[in-house]
Amino acid sequence: MATRGVFRHSRKDALCVAMVVLQFVGLCALLAAAVANGGTGASLAAGAMLALVMCWCSNSVSHIHLHKPLFRARALNSAFSLLMSVMIGVPQRIWRHRHLWHHAGEPDEYPRLRLGAQGVLEIGAVAASWLALLLLAPRVFVVGYLPGYLLGMLLCWMQGRYEHKSAGREASGGISCYRWLYNRLWFNDGFHAEHHRYPGEHWTRLPARTADVEAEGEVAISRRPPILRWFDDIARAADSIGRSIATKANLLQARALVALERLAIAPGRIQRFMLGTHRRALARLIDSLPRRPRRVRIVGGGHFPRTAIALAEVLPCARLYIVDGSEENLERARVILAARGLLARVTLVHAMYDAASADSDVDLTIIPLGFAGDRAAIYASPIPHIVHDWAWNRAGCAASTIVSWLLLKRVNLSRTPVAEIAEIAASQPSELFDTLRDTTPAGALAAPVAKRTMPR
Repeated sequence: MATRGVFRHSRKDALCVAMVVLQFVGLCALLAAAVANGGTGASLAAGAMLALVMCWCSNSVSHIHLHKPLFRARALNSAFSLLMSVMIGVPQRIWRHRHLWHHAGEPDEYPRLRLGAQGVLEIGAVAASWLALLLLAPRVFVVGYLPGYLLGMLLCWMQGRYEHKSAGREASGGISCYRWLYNRLWFNDGFHAEHHRYPGEHWTRLPARTADVEAEGEVAISRRPPILRWFDDIARAADSIGRSIATKANLLQARALVALERLAIAPGRIQRFMLGTHRRALARLIDSLPRRPRRVRIVGGGHFPRTAIALAEVLPCARLYIVDGSEENLERARVILAARGLLARVTLVHAMYDAASADSDVDLTIIPLGFAGDRAAIYASPIPHIVHDWAWNRAGCAASTIVSWLLLKRVNLSRTPVAEIAEIAASQPSELFDTLRDTTPAGALAAPVAKRTMPR
């Protein structure tokens, strides 16, 4: 794509040169104003512009020039490199050496730097400009220029780092961003995967290389420009912290509820009140199902099997399974159920329950208020769950009813394709819950944590 005239590759490179000249003039004007004014505000403004110019130029025009020198004449290329060296405070010969090492895959052995006359000239020009500003206006240099330079280095590092990282994934071949505005302002720097595959391609032709790169394999793409991709890391960290806090809160809630449960299990009016309110609430939700469950998993509750006792009356033909991580609780439940003549209908399973890795051998799962796991995964499951929750949390579920306002408690039926299962129930009742299992996402039907499945 050679041209006749000043520019070697494309007349569009005049835009690159014009942007650098405009920014150089603007930066010099701000620094001159800061020197004349002597104020902190003017110094900080000059430093801020320096940081932005460093980040933009290093990753756009300077980057283009080191790969494909813009001018035909060697003298013009050297002069342009010298101008950018002074403007951003980075000798271009050193920058080019490091960048080509990056393209080589950043080998452990760093190649020897040969400065040559051009490199010495660039280092001397940068040092002279710094010394002149320091002697002429030390306050501007210390308050404005130096902090701006350090910030610019940080922005350059972030740009380079996140050109190969996005949302936790890394790609040595680069990650592209196809945002129109970003690529107009940064001269197609967003086509980074294309650039790494074809480093000698002129910036104007990089978009045409996308199809070639895609033909060789999947192209890593991000919707954010590199300089903004650190927001993804913050979002991931915040999500992780939020999940950790929620888990700890659930554990504290579970422990508090276990302590309160001791008051409710003593024989007498409180126990009868608790059994009656829970039995009626569970009956209302079960009546909303298109078919009465035949196999019900009860998570927890071994300390006092209230839910099992209530369901034994609501579902007299159902097989019940109590899953509890405490052998002591299960032994206590065994004694209580035996005393009520219900032990033959209940299977006790010693295991920790995890909604993301539970089997689908049951038609319904009951989740206690004190459940310390991921409640969001339970509500999102297509398999029916009845979830004990606080009175104010209806959770957008398929059905819900209050257990007792005195207890501040309700039970929710998790989101279920009600219309679909009603249609199936009317036409093929025996296949109802098999259909529900078939709609479960991949991986959600794995064996439970304790490596035990429900006995049939």
